[in-house]
Amino acid sequence: MIVLSLFSEVLNRAPTLIVANANYVKKVVFPIEILPIIAMGAALFHSFISLSVLLTAFVLFNGYLQWTIIFLPLVFSTPRNIDHWHGLDCWPR
Repeated sequence: MIVLSLFSEVLNRAPTLIVANANYVKKVVFPIEILPIIAMGAALFHSFISLSVLLTAFVLFNGYLQWTIIFLPLVFSTPRNIDHWHGLDCWPR
């Protein structure tokens, strides 16, 4: 559910990024390429806060964490890896 929230937040904000930040684009020399990175960073921040609340509640109610938590970085790095495998350069290096 958290990954779906991350995906939907990024997709909902993407079409209006430049229009919502028109004052940056028109008045000063501003690199437009940084706007999607900022939006993705904000969405990742919200996802990690949600994930920390979920993990804290899981530990409080169950007293332990599952060993499969080691695969969590793989879940959040998958979109970048998919773009890299398909030859798309959507992410900064």
